[in-house]
Amino acid sequence: MVCTIVLTFMFGCAEKEKAEPNISARFRIDSLKQDSVFFADTTYIKGKVKVYYSVINDGSVIVNCYRYTINAMNTDSVYFQIAESHFNTVPAKTERHDSTKIGIANCRVAYARIDNTSFQ
Repeated sequence: MVCTIVLTFMFGCAEKEKAEPNISARFRIDSLKQDSVFFADTTYIKGKVKVYYSVINDGSVIVNCYRYTINAMNTDSVYFQIAESHFNTVPAKTERHDSTKIGIANCRVAYARIDNTSFQ
């Protein structure tokens, strides 16, 4: 009888594991901007590409951290990649606008996309 009471107390007071909240967030690229400099009255030197993006939190859970990889290709078909982590808070049912830069050599940008996303 005492053993039953002790076992009931031990298993009754044990903390049950809570399920991970389902985070419903995504990225959207808003625009790309690439500066260029006219050098020595003969050539344009292309600069880094600034990627403007939004983190859209559709869920009911606050996003405290997000990670992503920016993939960009220039007009010479050379592929560039940069991974970043941000510890910015995105409240539920809102979006946050941000930007980052990626160097793609001395060429014009062809496209950029965001891959390998992670939200916490």
